[in-house]
Amino acid sequence: MVARADQTTPHWERLGSAVTMGYNDRTARMAVPGGWVYLSAFATRDGNLTLALVFGPTETL
Repeated sequence: MVARADQTTPHWERLGSAVTMGYNDRTARMAVPGGWVYLSAFATRDGNLTLALVFGPTETL
């Protein structure tokens, strides 16, 4: 039996990261059917957390 592309185990591909004394910033993407889901995570030492998830289609809408 051959696995289809949409049946593979999803995983985040790291695109970038920055870590300093005051914050942690990470960017990643995951392939999904029809495009990509992009993740941006920004956390401060004080405990503030901002997350953004965006879908980017592979074809022009």
